Amino acid sequence: MRKHLVWVLFVFVISSCMSSPDRKYYQIHLEGDEEPGQKTIHKTVLIEPIDVDDLYDDFRVVYRISPYELNYYSYGFWADKPANLIRDSITQYLSRNQIFRKVIQEISRGDPDVLWKSKIYFIEEIDTPDAWYARLSMEIELVDFESKKQIFYHKFDRREKLEKKNIARVPVMLSKILEEELEKVVDILYQKME
Repeated sequence: MRKHLVWVLFVFVISSCMSSPDRKYYQIHLEGDEEPGQKTIHKTVLIEPIDVDDLYDDFRVVYRISPYELNYYSYGFWADKPANLIRDSITQYLSRNQIFRKVIQEISRGDPDVLWKSKIYFIEEIDTPDAWYARLSMEIELVDFESKKQIFYHKFDRREKLEKKNIARVPVMLSKILEEELEKVVDILYQKME
């Protein structure tokens, strides 16, 4: 009887694993311009590691069903932790568009003139009965490397409706939000740092 129960339990566990949806991995991708920007800020910028609460800096995609409850998908994962994905996306965006003379992630790669500091407050999917939303809440601060004085500060908290209730739409919308906010930042930086 005991062997039979163990065998039934084994079959149940295996069938449960096999019936679960396939794991999907997502990343942040910024489209950017095909051609570099016409202006370049003649400074080297160091993109520092992004500060984020451990709750959000997880490989699992977070979804919120109320202000009081959030969960993690069991089949939807980030390709890397969100802090790394966002940092790499910012670095690639600034480099590809030649916003600064040089963009680095490690101080050993050059002498920075400016520090780019970021903090993520929320990076999640919000589920409501009528629609799903992607939410990205961040702050971006630029600091002079020598004097440590703040050059620029920008904070945003955006929640955008998804076209469909589908987890695959979350990274697409988060990417769009991040790119739009970076465009705002760059426009102001051109004015401040010319």
